[in-house]
Amino acid sequence: MSIIKQRQRSAKGSLVAYKKRFQNSPHFFIQNTKPIAPAK
Repeated sequence: MSIIKQRQRSAKGSLVAYKKRFQNSPHFFIQNTKPIAPAK
């Protein structure tokens, strides 16, 4: 369970999934100006 290792493994993939997840979430439209992940 190494988050750092996973991040280094595929930083670009994480970014894509992060963006896709935000696009699917309604919060993305509300806070699309600031790229901050909600505490979930």
